[in-house]
Amino acid sequence: MWTVSEVNYRNGASTDYTKLGSLAKYDEVKVNGKASTGWYRFVLEDGTKAYVSDKYLTTEDSHNRELNIYNEETGTVDTYNFEDEEPEVIDEAIEEIKEEYDAKEPEVEEPKQEVIEEPASVVEEPEPAVEPEPVKEPRSIYWWLVVIGGTGSFLVVCVAVFFLIYNKTRGRMDLNCNLSAD
Repeated sequence: MWTVSEVNYRNGASTDYTKLGSLAKYDEVKVNGKASTGWYRFVLEDGTKAYVSDKYLTTEDSHNRELNIYNEETGTVDTYNFEDEEPEVIDEAIEEIKEEYDAKEPEVEEPKQEVIEEPASVVEEPEPAVEPEPVKEPRSIYWWLVVIGGTGSFLVVCVAVFFLIYNKTRGRMDLNCNLSAD
């Protein structure tokens, strides 16, 4: 395995144990076990057992790496392989590639307006005329007077007839009007 950054190694599988030394970024470590705490065990050149946190080790060989980056221009993923290179040289190359991709602004295509040409033989017929709805004018005051007046006259006649019938049945009125010249 390889270290992903500078890290301390200890004589036990947690930070509670004594620090024995440190490893530089990209150092290779030959792991021979893993503790229940997640720390990896390896052996130093003098035979001492040492432990390093699993957060700082990777199985990715720091001398052989692959970079996959999305290309917005083509809509595909571009792959770059680095083999048997110094890790620092690979880091610089990856940073340059990422900066190059970040600097590219995707081209925005203007929406194309579709032009539809009609054949010359087509004769356009005029739209049929739409008849406007008649405007309802408000009723005039004269109309209301006729209605009220007519109703009033009708009521007067009804009352008069009622009065005549009522009085006739009571014997109060003589319907035989004798006109005499006295």
